Amino acid sequence: MMLIIIPQFIMNYKPILKTVEIPIPVSFALIRLFQLFVFLSVLMFAISFSLSDADKK
Repeated sequence: MMLIIIPQFIMNYKPILKTVEIPIPVSFALIRLFQLFVFLSVLMFAISFSLSDADKK
């Protein structure tokens, strides 16, 4: 589900960047930060899920 949302978010984000006219490296940095945040949140979810799974056994 998250994988579907992320590309749409970035596509919606690009026109905003054009109107504000943020320098391209800055916009790339923002997208990278967003991707890192999503990756970390997914990782945390996976870790918590595996830990809760281990507790059940």
